[in-house]
Amino acid sequence: MIVGVAGGERGEDLAGDVTLQAADDLWFGQAFRGAALRVLAGSVWINGRTDLFLHTEDAASVADEAIARMQALVEAGANSVYPVRIQDDDELITTVVRSVSVPVNCTAHPVRHDLARFARLGVGRITYGPLLQAALTDAMKDMVSGWRD
Repeated sequence: MIVGVAGGERGEDLAGDVTLQAADDLWFGQAFRGAALRVLAGSVWINGRTDLFLHTEDAASVADEAIARMQALVEAGANSVYPVRIQDDDELITTVVRSVSVPVNCTAHPVRHDLARFARLGVGRITYGPLLQAALTDAMKDMVSGWRD
């Protein structure tokens, strides 16, 4: 499993009905810049992100399009893919992992999620994102609860 401590990301960030061609065009330009950065900096990891699962309650309804986008991201040079909000669905994680040739990134809560489970499902990269802050906030609330009047 890949571990990172800092990074930047550029997601789709496109509102409304986005076609695969628009995502392809966006990532082609970003992959070109990413290749230039790799040459200049030695090595840059490109984590291709899709937010389709984030913006739906029915993951199955967007799964085919999300997988097509992730495959396009890989073709454009992504070193891994980050389908946001799949971390609690074992079947969806397995489907995504089997559909791409690069590591799949999942968001993990440091208390509620088990890294061994992610490894068993084939997840190759973990980010804590906002869930680490949420866990720290919960722990802090417990620690200071006795200070309340």
